[in-house]
Amino acid sequence: MNKIDIVVVGIFVVDLSFNTKKLPIPGETIIGKKYFIGPGGKGSNQAIAVARSGGSVSLIARIGDDKFGEMGLNLHQAEGASTEGILVAKGEMTGAASIAIDSKGMNSIIVVPGASGGLTGEMIENKLSLIKNSQIMLTGFEVNHKTTEKALLLAKKNNLKTILNPAPFINFDNKILSLVDYLTPNEHEAYQMTGVKIDNVSSAREAGKILCKMGVSVAIITLGSKGAVCISNDFKEEFHLMPPNLKGKVVDTVGA
Repeated sequence: MNKIDIVVVGIFVVDLSFNTKKLPIPGETIIGKKYFIGPGGKGSNQAIAVARSGGSVSLIARIGDDKFGEMGLNLHQAEGASTEGILVAKGEMTGAASIAIDSKGMNSIIVVPGASGGLTGEMIENKLSLIKNSQIMLTGFEVNHKTTEKALLLAKKNNLKTILNPAPFINFDNKILSLVDYLTPNEHEAYQMTGVKIDNVSSAREAGKILCKMGVSVAIITLGSKGAVCISNDFKEEFHLMPPNLKGKVVDTVGA
């Protein structure tokens, strides 16, 4: 088996994306401009991003034995990502997401996990060879939080660096944070974890320091157009990075 530098524990779903002038409010029906069907799921997106950046990566995920699942396998094979960690659940449906995208590229998303919701800690432990063969684990809360915790425990036991993207946000036991080297919440998730309302770089720094005191080694809070703030638990590293100044029109922020 070739060395896998990064192992991602997450989900693959198929995105059904709809372009529209504005996002609908509750109870409102609007007419869209166009739609398309393509691969998605945070874990799958992250694994493909690693592969396209030249990294060696494997996704541990669960899919159905249907056309959507076949799309996922074909994608990862075509992109050069290992499919050894992808489990095919007989008789189950692959997850799907409905994504509305407005004229400014902002989005609203509903995810139905499908087969991916059945990923368990035991299934991850059965893929221990992938973990032992890696240097970094990246995971989030699209899988069950107990499964996430088990993945992080296995990663730390085998001396991997761990990255937790706490999205979509759920209430979870903060003891997980002691297993996290890099936590990457956006401003909304950081607010839910710390109670600090983040509306500028200064408040993001305040929230980052609280997250470090809660157990993480490094907190990286993403702020959309304001960039990102990075705080280490020893406070020796503390900086703000602005995003690239894109000259073209923003088309779609999904998976960005």
